[in-house]
Amino acid sequence: MKRVLIGLVFGILLVVISLGFVIAEENITCTSNADCGRVSTSFPFCKNETHICTTTTTPTCKNASTNVSSCKNVKEDACWVCKDGCEKRACIEADVCDSDNLNLCLSETSCEGAGGKWENSTCVKKQDNEIEAQVCSAITNKILCEAKKNCQYNNVTEKCEKNEKEKEREKEHNKFKPWQKRNESECPEGCKCRGAVVTCWTEDGKIINITAGDSGKVITIIIDKIEVNTTLELETSTENNKTKLILNLPDGRNITLKVLPDRAVERVKEKLGEMNYTIELKEVTITKGNETRVVYYIVGEKHGRFLGLFKIRGKIITDVDAETGDVILIKKPWWGFLAGI
Repeated sequence: MKRVLIGLVFGILLVVISLGFVIAEENITCTSNADCGRVSTSFPFCKNETHICTTTTTPTCKNASTNVSSCKNVKEDACWVCKDGCEKRACIEADVCDSDNLNLCLSETSCEGAGGKWENSTCVKKQDNEIEAQVCSAITNKILCEAKKNCQYNNVTEKCEKNEKEKEREKEHNKFKPWQKRNESECPEGCKCRGAVVTCWTEDGKIINITAGDSGKVITIIIDKIEVNTTLELETSTENNKTKLILNLPDGRNITLKVLPDRAVERVKEKLGEMNYTIELKEVTITKGNETRVVYYIVGEKHGRFLGLFKIRGKIITDVDAETGDVILIKKPWWGFLAGI
């Protein structure tokens, strides 16, 4: 009986201590800047007619680890001068060598890249029959195919196709580099380019924007107002004006992004309901089988009540497979079941 009483007292003490921690945690808003969110940088915007700017928001914890702690956002603008003026969130680009300004193309390579014809050290517009001949697949004659600089004849299929150099050039055009500015001639097929922002249309007709992220190595993908950051190498593949996103992994594999960010968020909501979240697209190693997968790493915050009494917040980490859409990991606080999280 004595042992039972001692065990009961010990159990009550544990509950009281746990409640103390929970209550203390409820009264403490933040213990470090990390509790207040992540540093973010806005899309470029025109501050006036001559300056383009971005705003960096740095969440800061005031009076950390105290009952009067609070989160405050510190904002700072970084601006650059646009030589030719600023319009629609981008510097106005002066006329460059493209299909509308062939006279500005000063070399054979730039002329052909803009769709022109290099003739007598001048870039001129091609005739209709020459433009048609520029498309390798439209050439049926083997001799004409092999005479075309960017084409090669495939003896197996007996068709004219783009040569390896041209395929590599197109592949480079389709790769994304943060803060890379493109004109229309450099834009991936089926997409629109404006400065460092590339806009494409997905297979289901949705608009997807790809632009620079918070730092020099980060690319941000935006669809249906959902933002996803990644440091993985990204390129596009277009067919019938519909774009697929392809990830080039460090081990040489190419992964098609079959599940887009909006669908990944839907899967998480089905499992966990509504919550605030940040999303990163990255590689993770699954312990079971030591397999590497590309996932949407979603970090969210959900509110609950500890023992049904005290309000409390809990961080939830979720991994959604970017190829299958399966939720392969849900990580909650150990005390989550006591708070309905």
